[in-house]
Order: sequence, then structure tokens, then C-alpha cells
Amino acid sequence: MSSIDEAIAEAEKYPQEAFVIGGATIYRIMLPYCDTCLVTINNCRDEADTYYPDLRASGEWEMTAEGPVNEWEGISYRFTTWKRIR
Repeated sequence: MSSIDEAIAEAEKYPQEAFVIGGATIYRIMLPYCDTCLVTINNCRDEADTYYPDLRASGEWEMTAEGPVNEWEGISYRFTTWKRIR
């Protein structure tokens, strides 16, 4: 795909959900077109240089599901689901 419009038109051809799998720029560009976000929240040990937008602070999203805290190699994380408030 070479444009957002082409990507959206292609996704609309299929009855199942389409997923955006980034990088940071792709997430930022596609977020306005999404109505659901599946976000893994983790407690990294190292400083990060890129962050996913803070959906809670935007006022446009609400967390609708939150899984239990898990741990992998000393890093705790949880899976969350967010829905756009219409």
C-alpha cells in the first residue's frame, strides 16, 4: 500500500477485523481510523524513546477490558482493550 486510503479500501474488502501493526508512525497515522485498540501495558526496565499515545488522557477512549498482570523475564505487563467513546 502506498496510502492510507488504499489501506483502508483494502481492509474494507474483508468481513473480519483488520489490525494495525506499527511502528510508532503507523500507529499515530492510523489511530483516528480505529474504534478499538488492543494495548499491552508494560513496566520496562530501560528508558524508552517512543510511547503509544495515552488513550486515557485523550478523553476519546475508555478501557473496556484489562487482563491480569503477567511477567516475562522480570518485566510485568498486562493486556488491555480500549474502545473509542462515540
